[in-house]
Amino acid sequence: MCCHSFIKNSKRYCSMKNSKLDKMRFYANATCIVMLSMLFASCSIFRRTTPSPYSPEASSLPKPPPKPTTNVTAPSSYPATQYYGNRWNNEYVRITSDPKPTGTTTLDLTEFSMPVCGKVLSEFGPRNGRMHEGIDLKLTHEQPVYCAFDGMVRMAKEHRSYGKMVTVRHDNGLETVYSHLNSIAVKINQRIKAGDRVGGGGKTGNATGEHLHLEIRFMGEPFNPRLVIDIENCRLNSNKLTINENSYKLYQKNLQAPAETQTATKNKTEIPNTYTVIKGDTLYSISRRYGTTVDELLKINNLKESAIINVGQVIKLK
Repeated sequence: MCCHSFIKNSKRYCSMKNSKLDKMRFYANATCIVMLSMLFASCSIFRRTTPSPYSPEASSLPKPPPKPTTNVTAPSSYPATQYYGNRWNNEYVRITSDPKPTGTTTLDLTEFSMPVCGKVLSEFGPRNGRMHEGIDLKLTHEQPVYCAFDGMVRMAKEHRSYGKMVTVRHDNGLETVYSHLNSIAVKINQRIKAGDRVGGGGKTGNATGEHLHLEIRFMGEPFNPRLVIDIENCRLNSNKLTINENSYKLYQKNLQAPAETQTATKNKTEIPNTYTVIKGDTLYSISRRYGTTVDELLKINNLKESAIINVGQVIKLK
């Protein structure tokens, strides 16, 4: 329309007198033509420099980065793929896609290091109307906390409840959680060894005092760390751990004592006066076996809470 108007007015301009109005119309139409020419030229350049998404040139353009994900395919270099497959998560302690363990599994627990040697402040089990899924060990501010077994750091972050925490998936299939730390000394996806420092003790998150909240899990399910560790003597109960459905009964609120404890409780007259410590024994395991408590054994034998029992030591049971 501008071109047609321009030609028409040009003829009028040549044939008519040079009026002021005709000059204004002429210049307006000339400006319109220049702007349209520039627009058409820019469109042509854009078409030449930007290939169609279906053209061969489009395949050479840089692709946008993939969206971040917390569940990524775990390569074979990640630990315990025979149990977890490709499930690897840097955000959550329990991966929702983890199947519940079934049957009986025996794990090799060699190359162990005690995370912290300290007084037990709170046991695994029901507490204040909810489940306490670990065991609390007393420590001091920034006291080193060590990795229990060889493995890879799956989580290293600050959590609303756990505070500063680290989760490690171990080569043997277990996962350990170290929480309420004051500082974190490792990074996610970092390969670490038993005895490596994962952080310093603290009271971050939901903690009223400085302590380590230690959890041990298998395929997402927590169980009592005492099944693995002799807490009082800061060592393993055994170099092998057999896990079956009974291991997780300790997770239920209505916990039944083991069969040997029930028998001993019903037949206290059959309990011997003394017991000789053998390898792997703890005051806790002895108390459960003979239907008593650790506090009672400490009192009868005049032992302190920090006492360490040794193989061959005679423990009074009555």
